[in-house]
Amino acid sequence: MALEPVGTSYRAWAGMLPELAADRAGELALWQGVLAEPDGLLGSRALDPVVDVAGTAGSVTVEVPAEVSQGLLSWVPGVWGAGVEEVLLAALGVAVSQWRGGDGHVLVDLEGHGREQLV
Repeated sequence: MALEPVGTSYRAWAGMLPELAADRAGELALWQGVLAEPDGLLGSRALDPVVDVAGTAGSVTVEVPAEVSQGLLSWVPGVWGAGVEEVLLAALGVAVSQWRGGDGHVLVDLEGHGREQLV
């Protein structure tokens, strides 16, 4: 198995951050507006901090056929110029929109290592 080619070095990445941040500054009002809107319910009621705790959580398991997952992991991201994560987030947005009858706004908290390949 061949290793992936070396990406941007830490020094180069850190040096690019101020320019990348300046490029994003124009988006601030947009994102503040998005966050100002109340988030719709994802269930039939608002979350209850007494009842809705880890001990009462359930889970759903869905098995995706190989022919679907192979497309997701190979040609779909290439067609859209995106990564698998972006394709999955888009699918989540479509599913939430259909479930809510057209309102696909949903706030998703993503976690990453912080050094995503930005350039």
